[in-house]
Amino acid sequence: MSLRNDFIRAATGLVYAPAHGLGAPLVLVHGIYPGARRDEFHRNVRPLANHFRVIAPDLPGFGESDAPRMTYTSQVYHHALRDLIATTCEEPAIVVASGVSCAFAVRLAVYDDALVRRLVLICPVDDQGLHHEPSLSERASQFLHGTLRLGAGLYESVIEKPAL
Repeated sequence: MSLRNDFIRAATGLVYAPAHGLGAPLVLVHGIYPGARRDEFHRNVRPLANHFRVIAPDLPGFGESDAPRMTYTSQVYHHALRDLIATTCEEPAIVVASGVSCAFAVRLAVYDDALVRRLVLICPVDDQGLHHEPSLSERASQFLHGTLRLGAGLYESVIEKPAL
């Protein structure tokens, strides 16, 4: 069970962001895909915690973080990362991002450069869908996937062992 102090308040609600180790802050940002969560870096946290203060958050809408009913854009994730680093780090952080999250990390490094000491990108992918205003059909799809029954059912089906 999660401790309450592992959550930070961001503009999008509570973000689960447990910290491990001592030293310079290192933020590990998971990719964006069905079933994504901080566990993407589970093999890296313990070895890195020997040298850094490792923060591996669940981005909004993933894992144990809040999933408010809203349109998720690159700006939403950029603000969540900004709030996370500003709240939990006393100095600029090293940010390691994976996949589509690389775009959010780059945006953070450009617009809030005082918060980022170094940037490491793993398999960067630019998802243009997160950079434009969603169409009516995209909003309808996001609404349907956001309903508890349909969204939870789809999520559970993609994280089962046979699906993985």
